[in-house]
Amino acid sequence: METLQDRVDAAMEQLKDKDTASRRSAILEWEKQARRKTEPETAALFIIELVLLDLRDGDFDGCRTRVADLLDKKGQARQTIVGVVQKMLELATQECGVAKETLLEASKSVSRGKMFLEQERTQATLLLSEMREQEGDIENAAREILEVPVETFSSVPKERRVSFLLRQMSLALRTGNYTRAEVVSNKFGERAFSGVGQQQREEFLCLATSLMACLGKYAQAARHCLDLFSQAVSGNTRTVGHTAVALSVLCGREVIEEVLSAKGAGLGEDFPFLRDFLRGRIVRRTDAMDWLFSSGDVLGFAGSLGDRGRGEAVARLARSFFEKTTDHNVAVLSTHYDAISLQSVSGCLGVSVAEAEERLCEMVLRKGTALKIDREDGFVYFTQKGEEWREAVARVLEAGEKVRRCSRKVGE
Repeated sequence: METLQDRVDAAMEQLKDKDTASRRSAILEWEKQARRKTEPETAALFIIELVLLDLRDGDFDGCRTRVADLLDKKGQARQTIVGVVQKMLELATQECGVAKETLLEASKSVSRGKMFLEQERTQATLLLSEMREQEGDIENAAREILEVPVETFSSVPKERRVSFLLRQMSLALRTGNYTRAEVVSNKFGERAFSGVGQQQREEFLCLATSLMACLGKYAQAARHCLDLFSQAVSGNTRTVGHTAVALSVLCGREVIEEVLSAKGAGLGEDFPFLRDFLRGRIVRRTDAMDWLFSSGDVLGFAGSLGDRGRGEAVARLARSFFEKTTDHNVAVLSTHYDAISLQSVSGCLGVSVAEAEERLCEMVLRKGTALKIDREDGFVYFTQKGEEWREAVARVLEAGEKVRRCSRKVGE
C-alpha cells in the first residue's frame, strides 16, 4: 500500500535532474496544493523536503525565512505546523554546526507564542543552549534559556519543567547573574519537588547554597546545607554538615544554634568550640577557613552531584569564602600547607594566575608572612622566620609535601 511518504518521494524523483531553483519552485507549488486541499500531513512532508533542499544547498538564512513564512500562511493546519517542527527537532539531533543551529532556531522561532508547541519550544531552547555551552559561549547559552518562561508551560511535564529551571539557575550563576538566579530560585515553591526525583531537589539545594553564598546571604546558605544534610540523600553527609558549620560561623549565634540543634547531626560533637562560642568565648573567623582548607571535601560536596555547572558553582562558593576572610587566609594557608599551587589560588579567586600572584603578595606583606613564588613549577613556597626561600623549597621536597596542593582541598 502506497504511503504519503512514497508519494512525496515519487514527486521528488521527478525533480532529480532539475536545478535548485526549479526544484524549490515545484516543491512550493506542491505544498500550496496540499494546503488548499486540506492535506496537512502531505503539506508537512513537502515543507520538510524544502528544508532538506536548503540545508544541502547551504542556504541557511533562506531556510529559516521560508519555514517561518510557510508555517505562518493563512489556512496552514496546526497538524502541519506541529509535524514540521517535530521533524526539524529530530533532524537537529542528526546534524551539527550551522545546519543544527538553523533547525533549532527555526523550531524555536516558529513555536514562540504557540501553546500547542510549548514542549517543542522547550526542547529546541534546551538543545540550542547546550550547543552554545559546548562551543564555550556560556553567555549566549544562558541568554537562550533564560528568556523562556517554562514555569507557565502547563503542557510540559513537571519533571522537565524542574530540570529546565535548574539549568536556568545554574547558567545564571555561572555568568554571575545572581539577581536572575535568585528570581529563578524563587519559582521553586514548597511543592515544586513533589512527584519528581530526589536528585533534582538535591541539585536545587546545592545551587541554592552556592547562590546564597555568592549573594553574601550566609545564613540562608547554611540553612540550605542543613536541609540537604537532614535528608541524608547526598551520599556525603559529613561534608555537607561541615560546610553548614563553616557557613554558620560566618553568620553568628542564631545560625550556630540551628546547626547544633539539627536532628541527628551531631555536629556539636565534631566541633566542640561551637558551644564555646555560645558560652561567650571568642571564636575567630579563621576557624571557618581552617575547616575549608583542612577538610578535603568541604567544598567538594556540590561538585560530586553531577554536571550542569556544579564545578563553577563550587568555585564561586569558594571565592565568596576566600574574599570574606581576606585578612586571614594567607595565614591559614601557610598553617596547612608548605606549598600551594598558583593555579588553585587563581581558580579559587576567579582571577588570572598573574593576578592571583599579586593578590597573594599583597596579603603576605600585610600579614608579615614570607613566601617565594617559583614561576617554573607554578608553586608558592611559604618560608619560616629567618629561612631563605631555597631552604623552604628543600624542606618541602624532603618532606614529600610538594603534591599537597590547595586544589584537592577546595574541590577542584
